[in-house]
Amino acid sequence: LVDMLRAQAAYMLINQSGHAMQPGPRNYNRSFIRDGAATAATLVRMGMPKTARDYLQWYAGHAVHENGLVSPILNDDGSVNTGFGSDIEYDSQGQFIWLVAELARLDGGARSVRDYQDKVTRAMKFMQELRERTMVPGYLADQPSPERFHGILAPSISHEGYPVPTHSYWDDYWALKGWHDGAWLAEQWGDAKTAAWAREQYAALRASMAASIRATMKWKGIDTIPADADMGGSDPTSLSIGLDPAGQQDVMPADALKTTFDRYLDDVRKRDVPGALYAYTPYEIRNVLTYVHLNRPQEAHELLMRFLGHRRPAPWQVLAEVVYSDPRHAIYLGDMPHTWIGSEYARAIFGMLMHEGDDTLSLLPGTPPAWVAGDGLRVDGLPTAYGTLAMAARQQGQTLRITLAPGLHKDTALKVSWPNRTQPSRVTVDGKVVTDFDDQGLRTTQPFKRLEASW
Repeated sequence: LVDMLRAQAAYMLINQSGHAMQPGPRNYNRSFIRDGAATAATLVRMGMPKTARDYLQWYAGHAVHENGLVSPILNDDGSVNTGFGSDIEYDSQGQFIWLVAELARLDGGARSVRDYQDKVTRAMKFMQELRERTMVPGYLADQPSPERFHGILAPSISHEGYPVPTHSYWDDYWALKGWHDGAWLAEQWGDAKTAAWAREQYAALRASMAASIRATMKWKGIDTIPADADMGGSDPTSLSIGLDPAGQQDVMPADALKTTFDRYLDDVRKRDVPGALYAYTPYEIRNVLTYVHLNRPQEAHELLMRFLGHRRPAPWQVLAEVVYSDPRHAIYLGDMPHTWIGSEYARAIFGMLMHEGDDTLSLLPGTPPAWVAGDGLRVDGLPTAYGTLAMAARQQGQTLRITLAPGLHKDTALKVSWPNRTQPSRVTVDGKVVTDFDDQGLRTTQPFKRLEASW
Protein backbone atom coordinates (compact mmCIF):
# COMPACT_ATOMS: atom_id res chain seq x y z
CA LEU A 1 0.00 0.00 0.00
CA VAL A 2 2.77 2.43 0.89
CA ASP A 3 4.86 1.57 -2.16
CA MET A 4 1.80 2.16 -4.33
CA LEU A 5 1.23 5.54 -2.68
CA ARG A 6 4.79 6.71 -3.17
CA ALA A 7 4.80 5.49 -6.75
CA GLN A 8 1.72 7.58 -7.57
CA ALA A 9 3.44 10.74 -6.34
CA ALA A 10 6.48 9.91 -8.47
CA TYR A 11 4.35 9.25 -11.54
CA MET A 12 2.56 12.58 -11.01
CA LEU A 13 5.90 14.36 -11.29
CA ILE A 14 6.91 12.28 -14.31
CA ASN A 15 3.64 13.13 -16.08
CA GLN A 16 4.13 16.87 -15.50
CA SER A 17 5.03 19.14 -18.40
CA GLY A 18 6.49 22.29 -16.89
CA HIS A 19 3.99 23.38 -14.26
CA ALA A 20 1.14 21.63 -16.07
CA MET A 21 -0.26 18.64 -14.20
CA GLN A 22 -1.26 15.99 -16.73
CA PRO A 23 -3.29 12.86 -16.01
CA GLY A 24 -1.22 10.66 -18.29
CA PRO A 25 1.96 10.47 -20.40
CA ARG A 26 0.52 9.47 -23.75
CA ASN A 27 -2.87 10.96 -24.59
CA TYR A 28 -2.29 14.45 -23.25
CA ASN A 29 -0.44 17.65 -24.05
CA ARG A 30 -2.82 19.67 -21.91
CA SER A 31 -3.88 20.07 -18.31
CA PHE A 32 -7.36 19.73 -16.82
CA ILE A 33 -8.22 21.51 -13.57
CA ARG A 34 -10.49 18.51 -12.89
CA ASP A 35 -7.67 16.06 -12.28
CA GLY A 36 -4.95 18.68 -11.81
CA ALA A 37 -6.58 19.93 -8.62
CA ALA A 38 -6.80 16.41 -7.21
CA THR A 39 -3.22 15.67 -8.23
CA ALA A 40 -1.87 18.90 -6.77
CA ALA A 41 -3.76 18.35 -3.50
CA THR A 42 -2.20 14.88 -3.26
CA LEU A 43 1.27 16.31 -3.73
CA VAL A 44 0.66 18.71 -0.83
CA ARG A 45 -0.15 15.71 1.37
CA MET A 46 3.00 14.02 0.10
CA GLY A 47 5.22 16.92 1.14
CA MET A 48 5.50 18.84 -2.13
CA PRO A 49 3.42 21.98 -1.61
CA LYS A 50 5.62 24.14 -3.86
CA THR A 51 4.85 21.92 -6.84
CA ALA A 52 1.15 22.29 -6.11
CA ARG A 53 1.45 26.06 -5.65
CA ASP A 54 3.32 26.42 -8.92
CA TYR A 55 0.54 24.56 -10.69
CA LEU A 56 -2.18 26.70 -9.12
CA GLN A 57 -0.37 29.92 -9.97
CA TRP A 58 0.14 28.79 -13.56
CA TYR A 59 -3.45 27.63 -14.01
CA ALA A 60 -5.05 30.62 -12.32
CA GLY A 61 -2.93 33.00 -14.36
CA HIS A 62 -4.38 31.74 -17.62
CA ALA A 63 -7.77 30.14 -16.98
CA VAL A 64 -9.90 32.45 -14.82
CA HIS A 65 -11.88 34.80 -17.04
CA GLU A 66 -13.44 38.16 -16.20
CA ASN A 67 -16.92 36.62 -15.87
CA GLY A 68 -15.59 33.97 -13.49
CA LEU A 69 -15.58 31.06 -15.91
CA VAL A 70 -12.60 28.83 -15.12
CA SER A 71 -11.50 27.21 -18.35
CA PRO A 72 -11.50 23.46 -17.73
CA ILE A 73 -8.48 22.78 -19.94
CA LEU A 74 -5.22 24.60 -20.63
CA ASN A 75 -2.68 23.60 -23.24
CA ASP A 76 0.84 23.02 -21.98
CA ASP A 77 1.90 26.47 -23.19
CA GLY A 78 -0.72 28.08 -20.97
CA SER A 79 -3.17 28.92 -23.76
CA VAL A 80 -6.83 28.06 -23.27
CA ASN A 81 -7.81 24.86 -24.99
CA THR A 82 -10.70 25.83 -27.26
CA GLY A 83 -11.79 22.36 -28.28
CA PHE A 84 -15.26 20.96 -27.67
CA GLY A 85 -16.28 21.56 -24.09
CA SER A 86 -13.97 24.48 -23.43
CA ASP A 87 -16.86 26.65 -22.27
CA ILE A 88 -19.51 24.08 -21.29
CA GLU A 89 -17.79 22.20 -18.47
CA TYR A 90 -19.06 23.62 -15.21
CA ASP A 91 -17.27 21.64 -12.52
CA SER A 92 -14.08 23.67 -12.95
CA GLN A 93 -15.10 26.62 -10.75
CA GLY A 94 -15.63 24.43 -7.70
CA GLN A 95 -12.45 22.46 -8.35
CA PHE A 96 -10.38 25.64 -8.64
CA ILE A 97 -11.74 27.04 -5.37
CA TRP A 98 -11.20 23.66 -3.66
CA LEU A 99 -7.52 23.65 -4.62
CA VAL A 100 -7.03 27.20 -3.32
CA ALA A 101 -8.65 26.15 -0.04
CA GLU A 102 -6.64 22.91 0.19
CA LEU A 103 -3.39 24.84 -0.06
CA ALA A 104 -4.63 27.23 2.62
CA ARG A 105 -5.73 24.42 4.93
CA LEU A 106 -2.67 22.23 4.48
CA ASP A 107 0.15 24.68 3.82
CA GLY A 108 0.35 28.18 5.14
CA GLY A 109 -3.16 29.34 5.91
CA ALA A 110 -5.55 31.58 3.99
CA ARG A 111 -3.12 34.48 4.02
CA SER A 112 -0.77 32.47 1.80
CA VAL A 113 -3.40 32.33 -0.98
CA ARG A 114 -4.75 35.87 -0.58
CA ASP A 115 -3.64 36.72 -4.12
CA TYR A 116 -6.45 34.51 -5.43
CA GLN A 117 -9.23 36.33 -3.59
CA ASP A 118 -10.57 38.16 -6.63
CA LYS A 119 -10.46 35.05 -8.80
CA VAL A 120 -12.23 32.95 -6.17
CA THR A 121 -14.98 35.58 -5.83
CA ARG A 122 -15.43 35.78 -9.59
CA ALA A 123 -15.65 32.01 -9.86
CA MET A 124 -18.39 31.98 -7.24
CA LYS A 125 -20.33 34.68 -9.11
CA PHE A 126 -20.21 32.51 -12.23
CA MET A 127 -21.53 29.55 -10.24
CA GLN A 128 -24.46 31.71 -9.18
CA GLU A 129 -25.10 32.63 -12.81
CA LEU A 130 -25.08 28.95 -13.81
CA ARG A 131 -27.74 28.20 -11.22
CA GLU A 132 -29.88 31.17 -12.21
CA ARG A 133 -30.05 29.88 -15.79
CA THR A 134 -32.29 27.04 -14.60
CA MET A 135 -34.50 29.36 -12.54
CA VAL A 136 -35.98 31.43 -15.38
CA PRO A 137 -39.77 31.09 -15.70
CA GLY A 138 -40.80 28.14 -17.82
CA TYR A 139 -37.38 26.49 -17.90
CA LEU A 140 -37.82 23.12 -19.67
CA ALA A 141 -41.55 23.32 -18.96
CA ASP A 142 -42.21 21.00 -21.89
CA GLN A 143 -40.40 18.16 -20.10
CA PRO A 144 -42.15 15.76 -17.69
CA SER A 145 -41.59 16.75 -14.06
CA PRO A 146 -39.70 19.94 -14.98
CA GLU A 147 -39.24 20.73 -11.30
CA ARG A 148 -36.29 18.32 -11.34
CA PHE A 149 -34.25 20.91 -13.22
CA HIS A 150 -35.09 23.92 -11.07
CA GLY A 151 -32.27 25.65 -9.22
CA ILE A 152 -29.44 23.26 -10.12
CA LEU A 153 -26.56 24.16 -12.42
CA ALA A 154 -27.04 24.56 -16.15
CA PRO A 155 -26.28 21.52 -18.33
CA SER A 156 -22.66 20.77 -19.23
CA ILE A 157 -20.37 17.99 -20.44
CA SER A 158 -18.01 18.00 -17.44
CA HIS A 159 -19.03 14.46 -16.57
CA GLU A 160 -17.30 12.52 -19.31
CA GLY A 161 -20.07 9.94 -19.49
CA TYR A 162 -22.41 12.36 -21.29
CA PRO A 163 -21.80 13.22 -24.98
CA VAL A 164 -24.26 16.14 -24.92
CA PRO A 165 -24.81 18.84 -22.29
CA THR A 166 -26.60 17.27 -19.33
CA HIS A 167 -27.81 18.41 -15.91
CA SER A 168 -25.25 16.23 -14.18
CA TYR A 169 -25.19 16.31 -10.40
CA TRP A 170 -21.41 15.99 -10.68
CA ASP A 171 -21.29 19.73 -11.40
CA ASP A 172 -23.59 20.55 -8.49
CA TYR A 173 -21.51 18.57 -6.01
CA TRP A 174 -18.41 20.46 -7.11
CA ALA A 175 -20.27 23.77 -6.96
CA LEU A 176 -21.35 22.99 -3.41
CA LYS A 177 -17.74 22.28 -2.52
CA GLY A 178 -16.79 25.58 -4.15
CA TRP A 179 -19.41 27.52 -2.17
CA HIS A 180 -18.42 25.79 1.08
CA ASP A 181 -14.70 26.43 0.64
CA GLY A 182 -15.26 29.88 -0.86
CA ALA A 183 -17.23 30.92 2.23
CA TRP A 184 -14.45 29.63 4.48
CA LEU A 185 -11.76 31.44 2.49
CA ALA A 186 -13.71 34.71 2.50
CA GLU A 187 -14.21 34.46 6.24
CA GLN A 188 -10.51 33.81 6.75
CA TRP A 189 -9.69 36.79 4.56
CA GLY A 190 -11.93 39.03 6.67
CA ASP A 191 -14.56 39.51 3.94
CA ALA A 192 -17.69 38.88 6.00
CA LYS A 193 -20.06 40.13 3.28
CA THR A 194 -18.75 37.67 0.67
CA ALA A 195 -18.71 34.86 3.23
CA ALA A 196 -22.38 35.48 4.10
CA TRP A 197 -23.35 35.57 0.41
CA ALA A 198 -21.46 32.33 -0.25
CA ARG A 199 -23.18 30.59 2.64
CA GLU A 200 -26.58 31.75 1.35
CA GLN A 201 -25.80 30.43 -2.13
CA TYR A 202 -24.52 27.18 -0.65
CA ALA A 203 -27.74 26.67 1.29
CA ALA A 204 -29.88 27.53 -1.74
CA LEU A 205 -28.09 25.09 -4.04
CA ARG A 206 -28.23 22.37 -1.37
CA ALA A 207 -31.99 22.78 -1.10
CA SER A 208 -32.39 22.68 -4.88
CA MET A 209 -30.16 19.63 -5.12
CA ALA A 210 -32.10 17.72 -2.47
CA ALA A 211 -35.39 18.55 -4.18
CA SER A 212 -34.05 17.69 -7.63
CA ILE A 213 -32.70 14.29 -6.58
CA ARG A 214 -36.03 13.34 -5.05
CA ALA A 215 -38.01 14.67 -8.02
CA THR A 216 -35.82 12.72 -10.45
CA MET A 217 -36.19 9.54 -8.41
CA LYS A 218 -39.97 9.94 -8.35
CA TRP A 219 -40.18 10.74 -12.08
CA LYS A 220 -37.95 7.82 -13.00
CA GLY A 221 -39.44 5.43 -10.46
CA ILE A 222 -36.07 4.37 -9.09
CA ASP A 223 -34.81 3.45 -5.63
CA THR A 224 -31.19 4.50 -6.22
CA ILE A 225 -29.47 7.92 -6.30
CA PRO A 226 -29.50 9.28 -9.87
CA ALA A 227 -26.39 10.76 -11.46
CA ASP A 228 -28.27 13.38 -13.46
CA ALA A 229 -31.65 15.03 -13.74
CA ASP A 230 -32.14 14.39 -17.46
CA MET A 231 -32.13 10.59 -17.60
CA GLY A 232 -31.93 9.55 -13.95
CA GLY A 233 -29.13 7.13 -14.78
CA SER A 234 -26.94 5.36 -12.25
CA ASP A 235 -23.25 6.15 -11.90
CA PRO A 236 -21.94 5.39 -8.40
CA THR A 237 -18.42 6.50 -9.28
CA SER A 238 -19.51 10.07 -10.03
CA LEU A 239 -21.90 10.04 -7.08
CA SER A 240 -18.98 9.32 -4.74
CA ILE A 241 -17.65 12.84 -5.32
CA GLY A 242 -20.78 14.03 -3.57
CA LEU A 243 -19.69 12.30 -0.37
CA ASP A 244 -15.96 13.02 -0.61
CA PRO A 245 -14.66 15.62 -1.06
CA ALA A 246 -17.97 17.50 -1.41
CA GLY A 247 -19.42 16.33 1.93
CA GLN A 248 -23.04 16.19 0.76
CA GLN A 249 -24.08 12.77 2.03
CA ASP A 250 -27.04 14.22 3.93
CA VAL A 251 -28.48 15.67 0.70
CA MET A 252 -29.09 12.12 -0.55
CA PRO A 253 -31.91 9.87 0.71
CA ALA A 254 -30.12 7.42 3.01
CA ASP A 255 -32.01 4.29 1.92
CA ALA A 256 -31.39 5.01 -1.76
CA LEU A 257 -27.73 5.70 -1.08
CA LYS A 258 -27.35 2.36 0.66
CA THR A 259 -29.18 0.55 -2.14
CA THR A 260 -27.00 2.22 -4.77
CA PHE A 261 -23.78 0.99 -3.23
CA ASP A 262 -25.12 -2.41 -2.20
CA ARG A 263 -25.88 -3.07 -5.86
CA TYR A 264 -22.58 -1.60 -6.99
CA LEU A 265 -20.62 -3.94 -4.71
CA ASP A 266 -22.68 -6.89 -5.93
CA ASP A 267 -21.71 -5.99 -9.49
CA VAL A 268 -18.04 -5.71 -8.56
CA ARG A 269 -18.07 -9.11 -6.89
CA LYS A 270 -19.50 -10.67 -10.05
CA ARG A 271 -16.13 -9.98 -11.68
CA ASP A 272 -14.86 -12.95 -9.65
CA VAL A 273 -17.22 -15.42 -11.33
CA PRO A 274 -15.20 -17.86 -13.47
CA GLY A 275 -15.33 -16.78 -17.09
CA ALA A 276 -16.78 -13.36 -16.27
CA LEU A 277 -16.24 -10.75 -18.98
CA TYR A 278 -15.89 -7.17 -17.84
CA ALA A 279 -14.22 -3.85 -18.43
CA TYR A 280 -14.07 -1.00 -15.95
CA THR A 281 -12.06 2.08 -15.18
CA PRO A 282 -10.17 2.32 -11.87
CA TYR A 283 -11.65 5.77 -11.35
CA GLU A 284 -13.88 3.51 -9.27
CA ILE A 285 -11.23 3.67 -6.55
CA ARG A 286 -12.98 6.81 -5.31
CA ASN A 287 -15.88 4.54 -4.27
CA VAL A 288 -13.66 3.21 -1.48
CA LEU A 289 -14.22 6.47 0.40
CA THR A 290 -17.98 6.13 0.02
CA TYR A 291 -17.92 2.91 2.04
CA VAL A 292 -15.83 4.74 4.65
CA HIS A 293 -18.51 7.42 4.92
CA LEU A 294 -21.20 4.74 5.05
CA ASN A 295 -19.34 3.29 8.05
CA ARG A 296 -18.47 0.09 6.22
CA PRO A 297 -14.68 -0.13 6.60
CA GLN A 298 -14.40 -3.83 5.81
CA GLU A 299 -16.12 -3.32 2.45
CA ALA A 300 -13.93 -0.28 1.79
CA HIS A 301 -10.89 -2.48 2.35
CA GLU A 302 -12.31 -5.28 0.21
CA LEU A 303 -12.91 -2.88 -2.67
CA LEU A 304 -9.46 -1.33 -2.37
CA MET A 305 -7.71 -4.70 -2.50
CA ARG A 306 -9.79 -5.81 -5.49
CA PHE A 307 -8.56 -2.80 -7.44
CA LEU A 308 -4.96 -3.36 -6.42
CA GLY A 309 -5.22 -6.90 -7.71
CA HIS A 310 -5.54 -5.43 -11.20
CA ARG A 311 -2.16 -3.73 -11.30
CA ARG A 312 -0.51 -5.06 -14.42
CA PRO A 313 2.33 -5.73 -13.98
CA ALA A 314 1.93 -5.50 -10.22
CA PRO A 315 5.52 -4.41 -9.37
CA TRP A 316 5.09 -1.28 -11.49
CA GLN A 317 2.33 -0.04 -9.15
CA VAL A 318 0.31 1.04 -12.19
CA LEU A 319 -3.40 0.86 -12.90
CA ALA A 320 -4.39 1.42 -16.50
CA GLU A 321 -7.20 3.83 -17.28
CA VAL A 322 -9.25 0.83 -18.39
CA VAL A 323 -9.00 -2.71 -17.00
CA TYR A 324 -10.29 -5.76 -18.89
CA SER A 325 -11.02 -9.28 -17.71
CA ASP A 326 -8.63 -10.59 -20.37
CA PRO A 327 -5.22 -9.04 -19.67
CA ARG A 328 -3.95 -10.04 -23.13
CA HIS A 329 -6.83 -8.51 -25.08
CA ALA A 330 -5.42 -5.96 -27.51
CA ILE A 331 -7.66 -2.94 -27.01
CA TYR A 332 -7.60 0.61 -25.67
CA LEU A 333 -6.09 0.82 -22.17
CA GLY A 334 -5.88 4.60 -21.88
CA ASP A 335 -2.92 6.07 -20.08
CA MET A 336 -0.49 4.13 -17.90
CA PRO A 337 0.24 5.42 -15.36
CA HIS A 338 -2.94 7.45 -15.05
CA THR A 339 -2.33 9.90 -12.24
CA TRP A 340 -5.87 11.16 -11.76
CA ILE A 341 -6.57 7.56 -10.83
CA GLY A 342 -3.38 7.73 -8.76
CA SER A 343 -4.70 10.75 -6.88
CA GLU A 344 -7.97 8.93 -6.17
CA TYR A 345 -5.93 6.06 -4.76
CA ALA A 346 -4.05 8.48 -2.51
CA ARG A 347 -7.29 10.13 -1.37
CA ALA A 348 -8.64 6.69 -0.49
CA ILE A 349 -5.60 5.80 1.62
CA PHE A 350 -5.57 9.14 3.44
CA GLY A 351 -9.35 9.00 3.91
CA MET A 352 -9.19 5.54 5.48
CA LEU A 353 -6.66 6.89 7.98
CA MET A 354 -8.30 10.23 8.78
CA HIS A 355 -11.07 12.58 7.71
CA GLU A 356 -11.24 16.35 8.21
CA GLY A 357 -14.72 17.52 9.12
CA ASP A 358 -15.65 21.14 9.61
CA ASP A 359 -15.11 20.93 13.37
CA THR A 360 -13.61 17.49 14.05
CA LEU A 361 -10.66 15.42 12.89
CA SER A 362 -11.64 11.75 12.58
CA LEU A 363 -8.93 9.14 13.14
CA LEU A 364 -9.05 5.63 11.65
CA PRO A 365 -12.54 6.14 10.09
CA GLY A 366 -11.96 3.53 7.40
CA THR A 367 -9.05 1.59 8.85
CA PRO A 368 -9.70 -2.17 8.78
CA PRO A 369 -8.48 -4.43 11.61
CA ALA A 370 -5.77 -5.83 9.31
CA TRP A 371 -4.00 -2.46 9.25
CA VAL A 372 -3.52 -2.29 13.02
CA ALA A 373 -2.67 -5.98 13.45
CA GLY A 374 0.92 -7.18 13.77
CA ASP A 375 3.28 -4.23 13.51
CA GLY A 376 0.31 -1.91 13.09
CA LEU A 377 0.49 1.35 11.19
CA ARG A 378 2.35 4.62 11.55
CA VAL A 379 1.75 8.00 9.96
CA ASP A 380 4.44 10.69 10.20
CA GLY A 381 4.18 14.29 9.06
CA LEU A 382 0.83 14.11 7.26
CA PRO A 383 -0.55 17.62 6.65
CA THR A 384 -4.17 18.06 7.69
CA ALA A 385 -6.50 21.00 8.17
CA TYR A 386 -5.89 20.58 11.92
CA GLY A 387 -2.11 20.56 11.82
CA THR A 388 0.39 17.79 11.22
CA LEU A 389 -0.71 14.26 12.02
CA ALA A 390 1.83 11.86 13.52
CA MET A 391 0.00 8.74 14.66
CA ALA A 392 0.75 5.12 15.44
CA ALA A 393 -1.92 2.45 15.93
CA ARG A 394 -1.29 -1.18 16.85
CA GLN A 395 -3.44 -3.95 18.26
CA GLN A 396 -1.68 -6.63 20.29
CA GLY A 397 -3.96 -9.35 21.58
CA GLN A 398 -7.06 -7.67 22.91
CA THR A 399 -5.56 -4.19 23.33
CA LEU A 400 -5.46 -1.40 20.76
CA ARG A 401 -2.92 1.37 21.40
CA ILE A 402 -3.03 4.67 19.56
CA THR A 403 -0.35 7.30 20.11
CA LEU A 404 -0.19 10.85 18.80
CA ALA A 405 2.97 12.92 18.61
CA PRO A 406 2.83 16.74 18.77
CA GLY A 407 1.68 18.53 15.65
CA LEU A 408 -2.08 18.86 15.82
CA HIS A 409 -3.58 22.16 16.96
CA LYS A 410 -4.16 22.07 20.70
CA ASP A 411 -7.91 22.72 20.43
CA THR A 412 -8.57 20.00 17.81
CA ALA A 413 -11.61 17.85 18.61
CA LEU A 414 -11.05 14.21 17.70
CA LYS A 415 -13.27 11.31 16.80
CA VAL A 416 -11.54 7.93 17.08
CA SER A 417 -13.11 4.90 15.38
CA TRP A 418 -12.49 1.33 16.50
CA PRO A 419 -11.33 -0.69 13.47
CA ASN A 420 -13.35 -3.72 14.62
CA ARG A 421 -16.52 -1.69 15.37
CA THR A 422 -17.15 -3.54 18.64
CA GLN A 423 -17.39 -2.00 22.09
CA PRO A 424 -14.29 -2.36 24.27
CA SER A 425 -14.57 -3.21 27.96
CA ARG A 426 -12.07 -0.57 29.09
CA VAL A 427 -10.61 2.61 27.62
CA THR A 428 -7.94 4.94 28.99
CA VAL A 429 -6.83 8.27 27.55
CA ASP A 430 -3.45 9.46 28.79
CA GLY A 431 -3.73 7.04 31.69
CA LYS A 432 -7.20 8.11 32.83
CA VAL A 433 -10.16 5.75 32.57
CA VAL A 434 -12.97 7.11 30.38
CA THR A 435 -16.50 5.77 30.00
CA ASP A 436 -18.00 7.88 27.24
CA PHE A 437 -17.52 5.48 24.32
CA ASP A 438 -19.57 2.94 22.36
CA ASP A 439 -19.10 0.25 19.73
CA GLN A 440 -18.09 2.85 17.14
CA GLY A 441 -15.43 4.77 19.02
CA LEU A 442 -15.05 7.82 21.19
CA ARG A 443 -14.63 11.58 20.99
CA THR A 444 -12.18 13.89 22.72
CA THR A 445 -12.13 17.66 22.91
CA GLN A 446 -8.39 17.88 22.33
CA PRO A 447 -5.51 15.70 21.12
CA PHE A 448 -4.16 13.00 23.43
CA LYS A 449 -0.77 11.36 23.71
CA ARG A 450 -1.85 7.76 24.26
CA LEU A 451 -5.14 5.92 24.05
CA GLU A 452 -5.61 2.27 25.04
CA ALA A 453 -8.76 0.25 24.40
CA SER A 454 -9.14 -3.34 25.62
CA TRP A 455 -11.71 -5.97 24.67
